Amino acid sequence: MSRGSAYRFIANYVSPLLLAVFAASLFTTGLISFEMFSLSTTSWDLAIILLAVNAAALVFLGDRSLPRLPSQVIILAAIFGVWVLIAALRSPQEFRGITMAVLLLRNYVMSYSLIVILNNGVPLARFNRIIFITGVVMAAVAVLLFVPNADAATERRPFGSIIILFDEFQIPRLTGLINDPNFYAVTALIALFAGLSYRIARANVGVLLGIVVIMASLVLSFSRGGYAAFAAGLGVLVLLAVVQRRGSLGRNLILKSVILASAFTVTFSLLAPVTLIGDRSVWDLTRRRFETIEDSPRLTLWRTLVEEPEPDSVSVDTPSSGSGAFRRIFGNGLRSNEVRLNSYSHSSYLDVSEEMGIGGVVIWGAIAVIVAIVLFRAARADFEVVPWLAAYAVVLLMMGTLSMLFMPYFWLIAAMAVYVYRFGGTQPTPTLPRGETPRAALPAE
Repeated sequence: MSRGSAYRFIANYVSPLLLAVFAASLFTTGLISFEMFSLSTTSWDLAIILLAVNAAALVFLGDRSLPRLPSQVIILAAIFGVWVLIAALRSPQEFRGITMAVLLLRNYVMSYSLIVILNNGVPLARFNRIIFITGVVMAAVAVLLFVPNADAATERRPFGSIIILFDEFQIPRLTGLINDPNFYAVTALIALFAGLSYRIARANVGVLLGIVVIMASLVLSFSRGGYAAFAAGLGVLVLLAVVQRRGSLGRNLILKSVILASAFTVTFSLLAPVTLIGDRSVWDLTRRRFETIEDSPRLTLWRTLVEEPEPDSVSVDTPSSGSGAFRRIFGNGLRSNEVRLNSYSHSSYLDVSEEMGIGGVVIWGAIAVIVAIVLFRAARADFEVVPWLAAYAVVLLMMGTLSMLFMPYFWLIAAMAVYVYRFGGTQPTPTLPRGETPRAALPAE
């Protein structure tokens, strides 16, 4: 096989397959998890390794030039990386702190690998649809395993730590192949909004059924944050439609917002009377979830971090040393919240502010704002970016209730922002082998 043929084979077939594997890995962290070199390894770690190898193969078989990133991206990523490393070295849990720095590096590798792959023959529209289809399949599996086993799971855990999780109020919650219903909601919503890539003129029954399936899994996760994040995603679509009120984009956004809102309403209405556990229906359990908001353990954890003074003494059991002013700037060190609370803080924003200080808030905040601006501007010109803008609203809201800064979610969307800013989202510009034409290398339509 010639170098050009190998390049075309990888760009046309291997890359889409590995993107599907990566999308599936986001849904299977509870199913695939093990220790490697004393590090907790999950499905997305393995998928990111495959993406990196795939990207390296495309570069080697292409013109052997790496895609150049904007200098602002490199500078911000480097500054944040150095700040995280400083916070890691100051962590009261040295190994855990260094692990977080390694995870940030992993996310950087993932981001750059995705940019290389998308820039070598995989249009953004195709990636969006891969994520949507994968989400539909995973949601269907989750719902089919959850509904008939929710009641029986009160006495036994038929699937171990996946599919069903009972909260502190004994409400059965769908987790899919992830072991947390809230992280499942984040992943499912990213897949749901990726379905916006299908144009209304081409929408078919299969796409609408896929949307309903993902909606059903979201409803059964009983994730209050997930419901709010869905509303946030819809809100961003409406805002973009108002800004872009003239032209087909505005009309398309309004129409798709109505379809998604209607799908949620219809799905919830159909599931509401279904009895899940004992004589309690989906409606009863949903109402119970919202009635117990004030009793959520998260609120107690947040009050502890916000209202109680930081410990001044230094020991193995307290956050890192330094004067009050020093700690306000540099934070207490990564995973200091975990030591202080004997638990995750369940808020990425509190993790950044407490563990990385004012400096960390400013640096990460700058990255977050720039990603938002880039996605919003790009979405006005290219509809394929709209799903990522909605997904960004989902992730930002859920970061308020989950410790997920070092997980791939935020950095996946940041990678899409860099890609559309640097290369544009609709037409890939592959780095072809010398002598090859673009027509020969791009995937067949």
